[in-house]
Amino acid sequence: MNNNLINQQEYYLQQLYNNRFDPQQKKAKLLLWKTLIKDFLQQYVNPNGSILDIGGGMESLSIILKHKRSF
Repeated sequence: MNNNLINQQEYYLQQLYNNRFDPQQKKAKLLLWKTLIKDFLQQYVNPNGSILDIGGGMESLSIILKHKRSF
């Protein structure tokens, strides 16, 4: 894929995500995920390991989880 097409797709996804949740919902969603990760999910992810984040959307698990590489 060329960079222009990737940039167009990223822009489209960002716009889609911005229309999907208002700022208050985004804040609540992020707080929920941070809590779930800190209190439960992080124990299953090696901080030096890799993760595969499929369909996570913007501000997804890969942003919050401690890890080395994402795919």
